[in-house]
Amino acid sequence: MSRGWIIILDIKYCQILSDIYEREDHDYCREASMRNLIAAIFLLSLSSLLFSAPGDLVWRFRTAGYHLSSPCVSEGVVYIGSGIDDPFETGFLYAINCRNENLRWKYQTDSTVGSSPCVSNGIIYIGDQGHYISAINCSNGSLKWSCYTGLSVSSPCVSQGVVYVGSSDTYLYAINCPDETLKWKFRTSGSIFSSPCVSDGIVYVGSDDYYLYAINCSDGILKWKFRTNGSVFSSPCVSDSVVYVGSCDHYLYAIEAYGYKGFKNNKSASYIPAKYFSVSPNPFSYRLSLSLPSSGSIYSLTGQLIMNLTKGKHSLDTSEWTNGVYIVYCGKETKKIIKID
Repeated sequence: MSRGWIIILDIKYCQILSDIYEREDHDYCREASMRNLIAAIFLLSLSSLLFSAPGDLVWRFRTAGYHLSSPCVSEGVVYIGSGIDDPFETGFLYAINCRNENLRWKYQTDSTVGSSPCVSNGIIYIGDQGHYISAINCSNGSLKWSCYTGLSVSSPCVSQGVVYVGSSDTYLYAINCPDETLKWKFRTSGSIFSSPCVSDGIVYVGSDDYYLYAINCSDGILKWKFRTNGSVFSSPCVSDSVVYVGSCDHYLYAIEAYGYKGFKNNKSASYIPAKYFSVSPNPFSYRLSLSLPSSGSIYSLTGQLIMNLTKGKHSLDTSEWTNGVYIVYCGKETKKIIKID
């Protein structure tokens, strides 16, 4: 709307100038020209405010101290934490309007807010260097709850009503968002500065003990861990069933999320062609076609036996299968990864 308004005014004043000179009324001409000159200056000034070039400063907001925290934007508000020279003195979480830099509110903590905020369902979660993870109302900056973790905490991650946060006390904490009760905690052998990442019911986090951990979200049980040659301060990222994480050994690692290669998913059941036997989904039903060169078995990722199969072709109804990952073993060396969504 703003751009259209400017264009309409510009055309309007151009038409006025044309009418003036056609009338040859010099006094009126001078008066009208002055009005239009003022209008043109006004429009140019307004345009400079509404139209900016890439890289132009939009605004800046001064806080009480330095920033270790990365900003988080939600519903037109940017949230960022700060501290002062002493990390164990007062810190703040700021809520600032994205459009005009106006401060909506600020929340004072007992120490520097070093973690990056995470917003979920109208609540913002932050960790500070005074050993606390806090839940704060986005609307007014009031504290909902604060939970003691032991030492400095990483940036939190929220998934399905649970906030996951690491601590330099070596634990990964899973805390229920509504009431701050502890769901579980998992101990590593080093401090956790890595921010957790959740994907497909698994939370991934790095530790100072050189390992990347994959932990069940439901019960906090370790699924697997992968050792690098340096501290893992980097926050993991998951895409297409591959976990990416950096290490202090100068390497970026790409690790299979389920511990196997060749995994993709499809609504019915999915496959990647295997070397020794074939797997085919039916796109019109929850049926899975298998062709095995010898007898085999299907297991869930947790190791539960689903069924045994003989050599040959099979057409399986997967409609009653629990969503998740399954493994087809055939012989001593071949295995196939299947995921049911």
